[in-house]
Amino acid sequence: MAKTIVVCSNVYPPQFVGGAELIAHCQAKLLKERGDHVIVFAGENNQAGKRYSIRQDFYEGLPVFRVCLHPEDYQLDGVNFSHAQVDAHFATLLDTFAPDVVHLHNVAGLSAGIIPCAKRRNIKTVLTLHDYWGFCFKNTLLKTKDEICQDYTRCAECLPFLTDENGRQFPIRMRQEFLKLRLSEVDVFISPSLYLAERYIQAGIPEKKMKVIWNGVDIERFSSLAKKPRNGKIRYTFIGYFGFHKGLQVLIEALHRSPHFGKITMNLVGGGDLLPYVREQVRTLGLDSIVKFWGKVGNDRIGEVLSETDVLVVPSIWPENQPVSITEAMAAKTPVIASAIGGIPELVIDGYNGYLFPPGSAEDLTAKMSEFVCHPERITTFGENGFQIIKDKSLEQQVEKIRSVYD
Repeated sequence: MAKTIVVCSNVYPPQFVGGAELIAHCQAKLLKERGDHVIVFAGENNQAGKRYSIRQDFYEGLPVFRVCLHPEDYQLDGVNFSHAQVDAHFATLLDTFAPDVVHLHNVAGLSAGIIPCAKRRNIKTVLTLHDYWGFCFKNTLLKTKDEICQDYTRCAECLPFLTDENGRQFPIRMRQEFLKLRLSEVDVFISPSLYLAERYIQAGIPEKKMKVIWNGVDIERFSSLAKKPRNGKIRYTFIGYFGFHKGLQVLIEALHRSPHFGKITMNLVGGGDLLPYVREQVRTLGLDSIVKFWGKVGNDRIGEVLSETDVLVVPSIWPENQPVSITEAMAAKTPVIASAIGGIPELVIDGYNGYLFPPGSAEDLTAKMSEFVCHPERITTFGENGFQIIKDKSLEQQVEKIRSVYD
């Protein structure tokens, strides 16, 4: 039976921050294709627009209601979890469309207050988890550059106070208690990885509310990619945000350490705060001849990137959930070298479809990269192994599982 579903995301295509927005959109499209009525409610980072104004447009056939948000609405050390004006817009949308389900993705910057808006109307709520925002204001669980938080009650050690746009300060505990209350009203949580699910359960989410459902991937699209000739060099690729937590500094050091300088190239795909640093390090260390900067690339061009990729490298130092870059690489029969952290080991099996290395260790990353230079036949073998793991995790199958949660 067809349902009316509101999909919520703090950013939505064509605006992108990461894989969460892409996943939200792919799910929304497939739900519409199977006959459901889908409406999208999203934030729009637009400093030039009137703050909290709302507009409607259509994106790939889906009606999208976009609330104008300013950068301060997304600030990690600010009040990015509750905006009364956003809640009011959402209440109006619910009264207009009377949905059966509200499916939330990332809502940092948007407002966690939209959850009780749905509950007061007896609308079922589902929240897909993408990071640790529900109990970590940084989203990453990183206490320091190399220490992962183990005690979620000690947030004040990282940030004693939040500061709003008027300069008023609030104890960080206010954020934690507010979100704990809001999340208690969610009916079902979906986590793509067991690791992320366990962290939320540790933080107080009832286990009975938690479902682990892998993110789906467009198997047909990526498995049909034709690889361009290697021309004698192994092509490594990083795809993602250029931030410290993504481990780019580790990757650059690993490249510098490599004894196979003339046998490798590196594609760096993306942009972010660390881009100027990375460019400078590449120049200073004399890596210009082997590093290619692609800039930001839309998902419609990721196939082009993967066609020039022999091995994907994911050097994250934060406990990732389930990186879209890895699942897409696996679907494209591309092996992966990645940090053994977070949900990554649920995807990458060391010595089978790629290699794992201790997060932050440039020395170990160099050694793993050398394995493919010395044994290039493993590119094909490991790539095929990865495809066997992911081939049954299509977007369609994921949406069917999510649909069963709605029912």
